[in-house]
Amino acid sequence: MKKIAGMLILSSLCLSQAWAQVGVSDSDAQVHIFGRLKTGNETSCAVGLSQSAINFTTSVDDLGDQNKVYSGGTMLMLTVSNTDYCRYQVENNHIFFKFTGEKDNASGTVLANSSTSEDAAKGIGVAAYSNDGIPVSINTGTLPAVLPFTKFKLGMVKLHNQDAVPGDYQGTMTIEIQRL
Repeated sequence: MKKIAGMLILSSLCLSQAWAQVGVSDSDAQVHIFGRLKTGNETSCAVGLSQSAINFTTSVDDLGDQNKVYSGGTMLMLTVSNTDYCRYQVENNHIFFKFTGEKDNASGTVLANSSTSEDAAKGIGVAAYSNDGIPVSINTGTLPAVLPFTKFKLGMVKLHNQDAVPGDYQGTMTIEIQRL
């Protein structure tokens, strides 16, 4: 009798567990993944620059003002490597140029003077501009790439709230491709 009672209790526990789980209904979800693996060369774009060095000879009176539209400067041209992939990216507004380097100590928007000589100029920097003279901030601003080439300008500027002192200027700017 004890065996039968034990079996009845055990079977009722199993039955109650099965009954409790009958109401639970899980449903699965699927994700479909598609893609294509390409070689690195098909998706790499390179920057071409019309000049690799610029020698400014500017008087204090001809300096532009930092963060202001500027009609002067030296015109340069940028190109993006001529592959179907890169052309497609430029045509669809996915490639921009970013100018990077040591920023100035005034507004932080132009390339600083890195000359440490006794004759180093003070209170000046080099600004990047769109073809229309609109400032493009160093390290943060971008310039959209266009075909067949992108025009931009570089010009010496007086730093905001600083006096320009004549002397030597030296700086290095890197031009990067940004994909948006």
